[in-house]
Amino acid sequence: MCTKNHHDIRQIIYMLKIRDTFKGWELTPIYEKPHKEVARIIREASIFLKFATKEGLARG
Repeated sequence: MCTKNHHDIRQIIYMLKIRDTFKGWELTPIYEKPHKEVARIIREASIFLKFATKEGLARG
């Protein structure tokens, strides 16, 4: 998994798996897929999780 915040992604997926949250759901990674396929996957998705940046209060 070569993407931004891959440690965050793994941790969140692990926490959801141990809680049996994915029962009846399918995870579909879009990393390194062609643009048309990514568009189709997102269009058909019930939920889209984006891990590009961390959110929170900026330190100043």
